[in-house]
Formats: sequence, structure tokens, C-alpha cells
Amino acid sequence: MHWKFWQRETPVIQNASPENPSTNLANPAQWLVDWWGGGSTDAGVLVNEQTAMKTSAVYGCVSLIAKTIASLPLKVYRRRANGDGVEVPDTLPYYLLHDEPNPAMTSCAWREFLVANILLGGNAYVAIGRDQANRVLDLFPVPWQYVTPERTKDGRHRYHVQVSNGERETLDQSNMLHIPGLGFDGVKGMSVVTYAARQAVGLSLATESHGSRLFSNGARLGVVLKHPKNLSKPAADRLAAQFEQQHTGLSQAFKTLVLEEGLDVTNVSMTSEDAQFLDTRRFQVEDIARFFGVPPHMIGHTDKQTSWGTGVEQNTLGFLIFTIIPWLTRFEQEFNRKLFPRSPFYAQFKHQGLMRGDSKARSDYYASGHQNSWLTTNEIRRFEDLPPVPGGDQLFVQTNLMPLSQAGTPAPGQPRGEQDAIEMDDFDSSKWSALVPKLEWSQRC
Repeated sequence: MHWKFWQRETPVIQNASPENPSTNLANPAQWLVDWWGGGSTDAGVLVNEQTAMKTSAVYGCVSLIAKTIASLPLKVYRRRANGDGVEVPDTLPYYLLHDEPNPAMTSCAWREFLVANILLGGNAYVAIGRDQANRVLDLFPVPWQYVTPERTKDGRHRYHVQVSNGERETLDQSNMLHIPGLGFDGVKGMSVVTYAARQAVGLSLATESHGSRLFSNGARLGVVLKHPKNLSKPAADRLAAQFEQQHTGLSQAFKTLVLEEGLDVTNVSMTSEDAQFLDTRRFQVEDIARFFGVPPHMIGHTDKQTSWGTGVEQNTLGFLIFTIIPWLTRFEQEFNRKLFPRSPFYAQFKHQGLMRGDSKARSDYYASGHQNSWLTTNEIRRFEDLPPVPGGDQLFVQTNLMPLSQAGTPAPGQPRGEQDAIEMDDFDSSKWSALVPKLEWSQRC
């Protein structure tokens, strides 16, 4: 069954036709909304998932989030009785998620595809291929345009999928991974582009088109041709067409004008409002980045701020904590409930490497944990993706970095309790001098 999704001659995302039965007036597909003008914006620009990617800010945000998630190690672990997880690389689910989910894609390309589907279409779908023993064999992504989800009477979900040759398959929720974006109906997520950021993307496309037209005209808003006599409409049209042909466009800019019959040319000056369209374009980058939860500097927008320093470093950590990790959680929970139901196995992204931006804060954190006996050496080394060392699982106290198990054991010759305490009546200076170095070391620590 799962092979049908990739039996098309050209497996690309295409708009459905009006004959597509997967759309209706209650749940219209995006092509139907656009056909009735629903995709238009106040700026007069049609915005959908394809046109939005022509905006540099949208492309930058989608590409950044998709590549970040796709580059993270995705591994499968088995939970032990004590709660610790041990990596199990010799299992088929591990190979599918970490290396090759299906014969056509690597894990990196597979995850990029899914994230792009969520950000542009609001949902990512993956058909789960199983054998006769119900074991997972492969994971084939399905473009979101081909899937119509619905809730059944018993509260479960099922998915109507348009496959090759116009056929349709209905899959139970147990055979479909569904990672939705933010949504309101509990069945499917909404597209950031077509719902939330439609007007912002439309204005960005409009200002970009305005700038392109301006510079294609030699960065001139226009000219007025004045003739001393009254011209007929055909003559005026002919004169305007001839002037545009000879003097419009970057290749025609700054050419010498030859005026005859008293013809005069007046340039239309650029107003202050027209000159500020670049400010509008800069603001639209920030506005679109806000919808995707991406700091503007991470898509190359460094206006009014430096691209170096601790401020940018903290913004980057904020992006990882508040944008990337919530997406990772969505993926992990869907993988675990569909691929490992009620099982000690679980999938998890290793995102600790992304949190290493602030080296000083990380060093202070490790030092505090190690000196105050709540982090072992091997735990710190695991955080840094370093192999364990012998004896690295002991906890140490700050006094002289002795093992915690020996912290209460007195050294040879050291007083033990009241019976060995030095009495003031029979004070021995030799005993006191032997204790001085130990007291001084304790005070220093």
C-alpha cells in the first residue's frame, strides 16, 4: 500500500483540480480558496505556499528551521528499570529514523520535507508501512495536499489519501504519523503562511515587486512629455511608446535625449513616502521572522545590531529553546505513540549540542555541579559528547575533591569525636601544630 504514494511519474507537489474529490465547501482545499480570490491580500498579491517561498524572509525561516531539525541526531533508546536510557542502534526502528526511513530518502531529507510541510501547509503526514506481523518496515512522507484528515465518532482520526491514478486510500491513525502545526479544531494544524502571515507576506511581495519595477525603469518614477501643440490620441500614444522603447530600462538609462518640435521633458520627483519603501521591506523581514519564531539576525537581517557578541548569542539560544525544542517535542511524541506504543523503546533528538553557544555559562554550570556533588565527571562528559572515563561516576565534595563516600571518614591521626578531642587542660603544642595545616586548608575551601 505504502508504495502507491510514490508511484507517480513526477512525485512533486501539485495543485489539485476541481475534480479532486478530497475537497468540499465545508473543508475547502487551498486551490479552491485561491480560485475564488480568497488567497488575495490587501496589497493585491496572491499568497499561497508556492508564492510565499519567493520571499527571502519566508524562505530563510523555513530553510533555517528545517535544516536545524534535520541535522540533529535522531536516535532510539530503551528505558531501563532505573529510568536510564540505553541506545539501541541494532534495531530496525533506529535505522529507519536515524539513517533511511524509506528507499527513496535519507533521514535528513525526510525530516526537511516534513518540517517544510508543517511550516507551509500546517501539517506533515507519514504513511507507516508494516509487514504481516505488524512490524514497521518503512516511513513514506505524503504531501499535505493529498491528505484529508477527519475525526470519527469514537474520537479517533482517519486519513483519506489521494494516491496514484486518482485512487483514494483511507488509513487509520495507527498507520499514519501526523505532526500538526498550531491549530484550532484538534484535527489538523493551520499554515503559518496562508493564515497568520498572509498579509505580511503579501506586503513583502508587493514592495519587492515595486522595487523591481522602479529599478527596471532606471530608478525613475516617470516623466511628463510636454508638446506645444495639441496631439491626437494616436499621435500621443505613438510618442509615448517610442519614448519608452528608447529610454526605459536599466540598459537605456542615461542615454542622450534628442527633442524636436519644442518637446519638453519633466521628471516626476520621488516623494519621501516613495523613498521609504526600503524601510518597509526591512520591517517586513522582522514581521515575517516573528511569525516563524526566528530571530531576524539568523536569516541575515542584522540592521541596527551587530552580528557578533553575547546579545546575539543569547538570541540564538532563545531560538533553540523556544522554537526548535517545541518542534522536536511534537516529533518525538508522535514517533513514540505510533511507532513504540506502550513500549520501553522511545525516540529522542540529541539537541544538547545546540545549547553550547554560551561557553562561559556552560563552564560555570559544570563547575558548580561537579564541586557541589550533583554532577559526575562522566555526566559532564556525556553532555559534551565525550566518552566516559574510569572512575568518572563518583560524586565529589568541594573540601579536597575526595569521593563523597569517604567524606565522613577521618584521615589517620585526625581526632574522632569527643574522646579524641584535645583537652584545654593538657594542651600539647605538637598536636596543635599538626592540626594547623588541615584547618587552614578547610578554611580556604
